[in-house]
Amino acid sequence: MDAEIIKILAKNLLNIEEKKIQEIYKVLNSGKTDELKTEQLHDFYKKWKNIGTDFQIDLPYFIHSENKTTKRIMFIGQDANNNKTKIKDKIKINAPFSFQSKKYSDINNSYNPVFNKLKKDYNIFLTDLYKLFFYYDKERKSNEHSDYISNEIHKTILLNEIKQIIPNIIVTFGEPARKVFEDNQVLELCKENNIQIVNTPHPRAWHETWIEAGAEGSTHENKINFILEKISKTNS
Repeated sequence: MDAEIIKILAKNLLNIEEKKIQEIYKVLNSGKTDELKTEQLHDFYKKWKNIGTDFQIDLPYFIHSENKTTKRIMFIGQDANNNKTKIKDKIKINAPFSFQSKKYSDINNSYNPVFNKLKKDYNIFLTDLYKLFFYYDKERKSNEHSDYISNEIHKTILLNEIKQIIPNIIVTFGEPARKVFEDNQVLELCKENNIQIVNTPHPRAWHETWIEAGAEGSTHENKINFILEKISKTNS
């Protein structure tokens, strides 16, 4: 992972040495997940351990192009939003969309076909708007907690990621990621760097949402084709 991205994570998210973050990426690159203690989070994130359970983080992940290119595309999801980990006082560390996992890439709802096709022409950066995901009040999710999702830290980290990556295209998955680009500071950054924005529904969105967006349907194949087509039109 880019050293500057690791600095952003060490400053804002993970209260550990940059060397330790590099070691986590080595684990992810081997196709496995890793764990950290909740005490190893920075203050804003660490305070949620008092009300939350089943903590999960999808660390930003960089996929190098198969060809020599400087073109970059950035995908912004919502959060880890996985099943309960049942790991007490620890955080499960993964990559967005479990891209690095061979087990996940083989199942039917994997979005790896999108990334595998695009990496022929782009370097790909995967990230989430909300870096930490957890459950609270037994079954409620962190993306439902108003105090959590409204904090400026999420935009701050994302802005720093965009400044470091300077992608040609940003693809947002779902409403929370899309709404970030209504912010004047984010819009100005994209305008200054000629970054094009492609908005798509969240992969788990209802059938009607995909139809309204212009997809032919909501099957896994429909979604992949829709995403790739929208990116292709941006390039034309």
